[in-house]
Amino acid sequence: MAFEEYVSRIDRAWQELREVAPAAAARKGLSDPDPSSDERWDTGQLLAHIAEMLPYWLGRIRSLIVAGGGQPFGRTTADPDRIGAIERDRGERVPVLLDRIEVGVSDMRDFLTSLNDEVLDIRGVHPTLGEMDMKKIIEHFVVSHLEDHAEQLRSMA
Repeated sequence: MAFEEYVSRIDRAWQELREVAPAAAARKGLSDPDPSSDERWDTGQLLAHIAEMLPYWLGRIRSLIVAGGGQPFGRTTADPDRIGAIERDRGERVPVLLDRIEVGVSDMRDFLTSLNDEVLDIRGVHPTLGEMDMKKIIEHFVVSHLEDHAEQLRSMA
């Protein structure tokens, strides 16, 4: 089942985030460009985004599964709620943001371990990436997304 591998990768990325966040915050630099958007962020912005993106994608994936697929889902990098959450929370202390990320990781882990392989065939339509199956959705918007941001943070430490 793909879900155990996803959970393992999420756990590794979370461990890395916890380890490098304090050093990255102390350096006060900018990240390497985000692979998907080319954005460069400071530590507060990056942690604020991770803290908001985990519950966001959990909600979207749940909704898509409940609907049985075929629905539009997701957002683009220009989404005002995404931008607003990053700007609002970027000044939070690192431990506060890490606590929020830990809750998001835990909720995502619990959700993924509750799924069965039948949901892998569910498809949704993203506004820019088009039709995607659940495996691709989870891989792209959760697992690889978290790993990419852990790498960005490591490059800042």
